[in-house]
Amino acid sequence: MFGWGAEKPKKTVKRYIEALNSRNLAEIGKILHKSVRFIDSKGCWIQGRADAMVAMDRFFAMEPNFRVIPKRLVAHNGEVLITGRCEAEDERLTHNTLWRTRAEDGCLLLWQSYGTSQAPALARILSPDTAQSYDAPSGPGDAERSRAANSY
Repeated sequence: MFGWGAEKPKKTVKRYIEALNSRNLAEIGKILHKSVRFIDSKGCWIQGRADAMVAMDRFFAMEPNFRVIPKRLVAHNGEVLITGRCEAEDERLTHNTLWRTRAEDGCLLLWQSYGTSQAPALARILSPDTAQSYDAPSGPGDAERSRAANSY
């Protein structure tokens, strides 16, 4: 009734960042919801724990010194908004940025990055066979599909 014992979303997000920064794939796998969605700064996404774990393993191999350095986390309307910085060997990944996340019952449901215009389309790079994107609406039903793709 009161949510006692349920992990707070900010705590889940902090656990995820710690696991990400320490490259602890086992812990990341425990934190990700089975239908997690990662959205990169280009609007492409990877859906589902299995595909996200493959992409994460590829990312760690590609960028061994990547770190998320949160400056501020704010819970708002069921989401955790983060301001902070990414550090990496690849200069395109090193910048101040924002993230929008959603976590529930100790699991990360959504991680959306708002990087710079120079940031690569990581979803397409890391998961070329399964990454999805949505282009601007161009026909009947496209606007509804766009809203569905961006609502979580």
